[in-house]
Amino acid sequence: MKNRVYLVTGATSGIGRALALRAAQAGDTVFAGVRELSRAPSSENIRPIQLDVTNPEDVRRASETILQQCGNIDVLVNNAGFGVYGAFEELSEEQIRAQMETNYFGCLAMARAVLPSMRERRSGTIINVSSILGRITIPTGSAYTASKYAIEAFTESLRQEVKPFGIQVFAVEPGLIRTSFKQNMVKSHAVQKNDSPYAFLNRMIQKEYSGFSTSQERAADRIYKLSQKKRPARRYRVGLDASFYYTLSRILPDSLLDNLVALGVRREFKKTS
Repeated sequence: MKNRVYLVTGATSGIGRALALRAAQAGDTVFAGVRELSRAPSSENIRPIQLDVTNPEDVRRASETILQQCGNIDVLVNNAGFGVYGAFEELSEEQIRAQMETNYFGCLAMARAVLPSMRERRSGTIINVSSILGRITIPTGSAYTASKYAIEAFTESLRQEVKPFGIQVFAVEPGLIRTSFKQNMVKSHAVQKNDSPYAFLNRMIQKEYSGFSTSQERAADRIYKLSQKKRPARRYRVGLDASFYYTLSRILPDSLLDNLVALGVRREFKKTS
């Protein structure tokens, strides 16, 4: 497949940065969307571009700049996002809205910006980076999982609408990736308070989970190869843990899954009783 033009949002770190470098290494032209240009990945084929997906002017300017310079955007990777965690009752309205603004509405804004040119050319691929937590839920993840479930639904609907125009849309669902995601996590205001009624849940947020984690380079390589598919499926898991937990959610009844989660929650709750 000939070299293409990629626009990767959230390219400062993690999967976005690794994917930008992977595509550039393959000879593609990569526009790395970052909020701070000084933190953009560096490579011969990477062109950093100022892009905060929650800023309509940034979104408009970025898409117009790329089209002026290259004439087309072949692949949009909606990767920008972060995590808000905490018991729902202790999360502020502002935190929840900020979560949706970046993870969900930012994704919509970028898709809206590139679709007219893709539709005109009858060609293009949109990859929405969801999460395995867009398929299953965890305690303290009400804000984050809601944003990822929304991306899953949006992806399915958009995919059906634009397929007649030759545009491919699909979601990728990473599991635990070795990035700075946890360090950048936004937590509820009460996460450090010992007198919080949800202290048992807040302790769970602080834990480190290694498990079947996947390197960001390996995740990026997987996503890059998926971007080359002419007829991609609706969604793909990224990482062994994502495949494992998804399989469990498919073969085990809901009641058993609920009991397994409740068992872990009760264990933490008893420590505070």
